Amino acid sequence: MTGCAEFQPLVSTYADGGLDPAASRRLEGHLASCERCRTDLADTRFAFELARLPPISDAERRALVTLPAGALTELRRDRVGTPIWRAFAAGFAAAAAIAVYIAAPTQLPPRFTPPGAAVAERWQVPDPDELLQAVGADEEVVETGELARAERIADAAYADATAEQ
Repeated sequence: MTGCAEFQPLVSTYADGGLDPAASRRLEGHLASCERCRTDLADTRFAFELARLPPISDAERRALVTLPAGALTELRRDRVGTPIWRAFAAGFAAAAAIAVYIAAPTQLPPRFTPPGAAVAERWQVPDPDELLQAVGADEEVVETGELARAERIADAAYADATAEQ
């Protein structure tokens, strides 16, 4: 049994056919007397047989023949198709677009509002009854002079509102 530990690492190399002739003779001498190592050798050969690839087909042979030329053609196409300056240009264009998107709102002039727009938002149509009370007229009696005075008050309020703007 002590000799098995020495020969155990050689079994897989022997099963694959890669052991040198001198080491092969030594292992074969041991295998003649050791049932356990013969069983290990048989198991290793069986595992190697399961792992073997099937023979190469004609289609695979043809593909292997054209493989180097096809790979070289693809390599050249990749080099020519995407020069480095295109990648830099695309990156620069993306950075410029982001910068414009961020900076554009700060560079735009303020929104134009027509002169009367702010007044129109604040202006409320005066109540005629309130205007008549402000000039001291009764609701039943409406004189032309009192209406004119009420209109002047409304016009003055509108003028004050536009002047604040």
